[in-house]
Amino acid sequence: MIEQGRSEIVVLSLGAEGALLVTAQECERFAAVPVEARSTVGAGDSMLAGVVLGLSREMPLREAVRFGLAAGAAALLGSGTELCRRSDVERLYHPKSS
Repeated sequence: MIEQGRSEIVVLSLGAEGALLVTAQECERFAAVPVEARSTVGAGDSMLAGVVLGLSREMPLREAVRFGLAAGAAALLGSGTELCRRSDVERLYHPKSS
């Protein structure tokens, strides 16, 4: 996709295996945030929303992916179709130290 010019950035959810970030310059795998899942409904959507929110807050790309992973993991804590809660996302998000 990147080589064909269709996208500059690809973030792929790998479920319990974390996520993959790919750009023309790099390919990096991120570990999943360890939580006990009650429901997987909306986890991918929550991850995407977290990445977009992180980027809109001008987080560096890698940090936005980490924030997205926290949002996806937070969605796993809910039941049924309940999406992630802000308090859970903030508790699960751990920015990487410089």
